[in-house]
Amino acid sequence: MNLAGRLPYQAWGAAKATRELRLTKSTAYAACWTLLKAKYRIARYEDLPAAKYADCVAFIRQSYQALTGEELNLPEQGTLDLGGA
Repeated sequence: MNLAGRLPYQAWGAAKATRELRLTKSTAYAACWTLLKAKYRIARYEDLPAAKYADCVAFIRQSYQALTGEELNLPEQGTLDLGGA
């Protein structure tokens, strides 16, 4: 399954870079992606089972809110359209 662009971890990474000035934007993105890879035991987006998508988005939203105190509200957080699969 191709989830590229579907997981809102980049918004979380951007918020992390804004708040943790010692991190570059790319380092902050990498830190967030590393947490996702470890939690879901995946090496790439395509390895995330569709059944885990909602949980993954919830994890990202919780992490973003813990970091910023705000809700993460992006279109990517909707249901995963599997194209009739």
